[in-house]
Amino acid sequence: MKTTYQYIAAALISGITFFSSCSDVDLPGAANEGLPTVSGLTSSLDRRELTLTWNAVPGATSYVIYRNNEVEATVDANQTSYVVLCPYGQNLTFTVKYTTAEGLMSLGESVEVFIEAPDVPITGNMMVGYLLTAASYNQLPDDDEVAAAEWFEQNYVFQGTGAFITPDQIATLDPKVYTALWIHIDRVGIGIGYENLPFDSQVLGDIRNYAVNGGNLYLTKHATQLVNGIARIDDMYAPGIFGDGEGGSGDDVWCVNPVIGSGQPVSYNHRTHALFAGIEGDDPNNYGFYNFPLEGPGQREDHNCMWDLNAYGFSGDPNVVANWEAATNSTVLATWGHVADYCCAGIVEFKKGSGFGGKIIANGLSAYEFKQNIDGGNIYQGNVEQLTANALDYLRGISKFKAAYLLTADSYENLPDDDEVAAARWFKENYIDNDKGAFVTTADLATLDVAIYKALWIHIDRVGLGIGYENLPIDAEGFAAIRRYMANGGNLYLSKHATQVISGIARIEDRFAPGIFSSGEGGEGTDVWCVNNVIGSGMEVKYDHRDHVIFAGIKLTDPNNYGFPNFPLEGPGLREDHNCMWDLNAFGFPGTPNVVANWQDATSSTVLATWGHVQDYCCAGIIEFEANDEFLGKAICNGLSAYEFNQTGGNVYQDNVELLTKNTIDYLME
Repeated sequence: MKTTYQYIAAALISGITFFSSCSDVDLPGAANEGLPTVSGLTSSLDRRELTLTWNAVPGATSYVIYRNNEVEATVDANQTSYVVLCPYGQNLTFTVKYTTAEGLMSLGESVEVFIEAPDVPITGNMMVGYLLTAASYNQLPDDDEVAAAEWFEQNYVFQGTGAFITPDQIATLDPKVYTALWIHIDRVGIGIGYENLPFDSQVLGDIRNYAVNGGNLYLTKHATQLVNGIARIDDMYAPGIFGDGEGGSGDDVWCVNPVIGSGQPVSYNHRTHALFAGIEGDDPNNYGFYNFPLEGPGQREDHNCMWDLNAYGFSGDPNVVANWEAATNSTVLATWGHVADYCCAGIVEFKKGSGFGGKIIANGLSAYEFKQNIDGGNIYQGNVEQLTANALDYLRGISKFKAAYLLTADSYENLPDDDEVAAARWFKENYIDNDKGAFVTTADLATLDVAIYKALWIHIDRVGLGIGYENLPIDAEGFAAIRRYMANGGNLYLSKHATQVISGIARIEDRFAPGIFSSGEGGEGTDVWCVNNVIGSGMEVKYDHRDHVIFAGIKLTDPNNYGFPNFPLEGPGLREDHNCMWDLNAFGFPGTPNVVANWQDATSSTVLATWGHVQDYCCAGIIEFEANDEFLGKAICNGLSAYEFNQTGGNVYQDNVELLTKNTIDYLME
């Protein structure tokens, strides 16, 4: 704690006002003017933590502390101090009295306190904060924390894209400006449990509020325990693989495997996630498969703080990874380098939703050590730093990737349909003009660099177009190039008639091609065309995808009085009614457990949405096809008639169409 004179000096700098008074205040209780007051009352402040101390009074049976005329606490006669956490921006008066064996109460000695909310440095949008748990980073208690903070200063603070944040400042941190906050705790002997982290309950609440309000967190090493510390997950799912010892020396290379279940029939390949961009794969330990090395031979602390997925009572079918991800709304991105099964999770991305507007990346891998204590340092230090920069930039919204739009004419103005022209124009204004995208032709596809262009949007929506991918304006070479692009990790957004590309590139069998198809002139209508994101909303088993990121920010309403909310996309008026989607009853699946479950198992996909009024399992309008061993990229297919980019006469829900598009492209670019 600071001494009183240190506190007063700090008050002059930070706007804290402090007054001391010997007079009594109007407090309840039988104050006896014949008794002397408490003497020697002093106070000191450390951030918001106020400590009151006073001299012992002979004959006192207890001391009573008041805050603004209300009893704050009563303490024993042998206690002559009291600590309280003060809020920002309130005038507070603390008064101490004592009682006697005769039931008398003394007059009070008082202090007054006012703490101004601290200023957070603002230099621009999409900043990164680093939570500093000491007066300066050089005073942090562990060399790894010092090294991480020093790296942050060099690469973000000095570049004007980041700032050190104190625990007091979190309460006033604006997630729209500071879109990401890095919390790095890596200490020998700290002990397992978020209660052992250097944060009190008030700071935990402030971190939670930041994440609830849209702030993104990067939690590393022992700080991964904040995921349950702020109640993003239940305590039962807290990290259980934990180490905080001195470590030892080893000859192997500590690596990260981003292919979860790489030795299993079903694997989850995240090598192309933005987190690993620019890190070259290698196999220094001769495991027989490539992974990402992070720490070389020598002395290592072995500080894991990660998840044993076999410890949470999940069944092994389909696997513990799938069950963990479903239970926690997360994606397991990486594990230990040698692990080829589903046993553990070292890097986890907790998605938006579950009451949180921000996402969290938790990295508890022992290999992520910021300062290896050997001569010459860590030979893979560049990978540690690249991974860190990738994570922070990903969370703050700075994408290293771009999106491409497949142009099937010499210019977007010459596309043959007004909806295609409107979609391409929107893409130009929102991606190309902001240096986040480019138009490409089918000839460009053969050389499209997946490392740069992570997402490819193909939008075909034409009156009179016949059913079948053979009728799309893409030749055999174009289909082959799209297939290679997706196989190499590129992600596809296929909308309207272009959903048929998914069978044209053999991601699914031809027998699973879209069968609900129309390309006519359409007609007038007075209802609102909506999207239902709860598949089987009227059935016993439901699939609720309202929290999927592609629907973020779209307000749920019920304009047609269906009796349940959904997402409106197209208002009354002339509509073309161009569906190109799936009748799930047409593929010969049995009804048990249901056609949705069987379709998803057969195609390695997730049905995200259907027509607004549909409450059974009959049809799929938006589907996400997951990555697999053959196709490292994923695809989102949107064949809903309500997704019309240029409704004749204007669409009152045009903003929803555009937000759905942006959400989808940005999701695929991640």
